[in-house]
Amino acid sequence: MGQSLRINDISAVLPNTKVASPVSRIAKQAFEVVACPFLDGLSNTFFNNSKIFAITLGIALFAFSPKHAAASFICAFLAIQYGRLLKTDRAGIVDSSLAVNGIFLGLALAAFSASLTSLFAMCLIAPALVSMFALISKRLLLPWNLPILVLPYIFTVWVLWYVSAGSVIHWFRLPAGEVVESVSFAALTTAYFRGFSEIFFIESEALGIVVFAILSVRFWKIAHEIALAALYSLLIGWLVGFEGWVVMSGLTIFPAVFAVIACEAKFDKLDKSAKYLMVACAPFMEMAALRTGLFTGLPAISLAYMLLVWGGILILSYRSQMEKTMWRASSLK
Repeated sequence: MGQSLRINDISAVLPNTKVASPVSRIAKQAFEVVACPFLDGLSNTFFNNSKIFAITLGIALFAFSPKHAAASFICAFLAIQYGRLLKTDRAGIVDSSLAVNGIFLGLALAAFSASLTSLFAMCLIAPALVSMFALISKRLLLPWNLPILVLPYIFTVWVLWYVSAGSVIHWFRLPAGEVVESVSFAALTTAYFRGFSEIFFIESEALGIVVFAILSVRFWKIAHEIALAALYSLLIGWLVGFEGWVVMSGLTIFPAVFAVIACEAKFDKLDKSAKYLMVACAPFMEMAALRTGLFTGLPAISLAYMLLVWGGILILSYRSQMEKTMWRASSLK
């Protein structure tokens, strides 16, 4: 998904220290091996390679939920190590892609594991499945030339769901028939910022405010678009009559925010109409994914976001082919 952060890059934002002893060199090498995969995954989750952005997000995550942070840290590191054992690089799968999937896996496990014991056990075993499914996903998506994004972690969660049969991991099922008819401004504000924290599978409006601030600084050119896309998704969920817990947890915000960021960082050639279409579809795709999860019994995590990004890639590919076809036709005249 992007280039890996290197130790020289990290050193640029750390206090200036001279490497004067073997201990210092070993410490820096250990930092590169252990910490960089986590920072790599955090930055590439949002389609960029900013070291300051990754460190800031990492500090916020550790401050608000050490359990989520530790689980994602371990899974990101192990996903890369298992990937090297499976030679995923030969299939064109970069470490940063494995790190992103490892981070999302760790966050999901921390949110839904029944106990700390099961969480620790899954954090050691599940990253191996991520690396294996990365190879499978690469092969499946090769005909369409689509990136694997977070598909390996989604496959991994589905497998864990069926294997555990609810004994190891307890998932929160979608309740039916709960519609929000009247809600206060304060409740909507809480749900708005909670949607940003749900990116990390955490329901915390305080963390949501911090994440929103970090995103606004990093993507300052489109900060207003991020804010408006999140507001649109929240209000659509409320006005259309999505289930109350979906609206109040801000789940519809997640794919819309990523659609805006992806259009800026990855699909800058898309015109505004295509971007607006992706944002407009985001809350409905999230709700469709949740309803599909309820019907199939599978947790519908990150599906809407992934499908939106793939949609943007396919639109770009289609337009590129059309331009080539028109150019060839004009050259024959």
